[in-house]
Amino acid sequence: MMSRPHPALGWLYVSPNEWGLIFRRLLEERDRIADPSFSGQPPAFLAWVELEMPGLAARYPVQFKQRIADLQHLLNNRMDDIKRGRLDLKPEADRIQEEIVSLQKLL
Repeated sequence: MMSRPHPALGWLYVSPNEWGLIFRRLLEERDRIADPSFSGQPPAFLAWVELEMPGLAARYPVQFKQRIADLQHLLNNRMDDIKRGRLDLKPEADRIQEEIVSLQKLL
């Protein structure tokens, strides 16, 4: 079986075995929520993913570097748009920059 996208980090493709472990954790955290109307990813799962990020970066450094490059390209485009007067894009540019910095710290 080929790699599959991480349930929370769609840009990261993980091995089938690792995907199974991650998905099992997602289901466990979902089942712990007593609210049948809850939708989305459980907060406890997302917190666990944050804790797992250094290990993921160590196992998939090429994908992390590619993500940083893609985000940098997107940030450059947003900054050009902002310079042309699209000031409404500043919050998005800030968010992209924050993600770049956090991913760089992991590598």
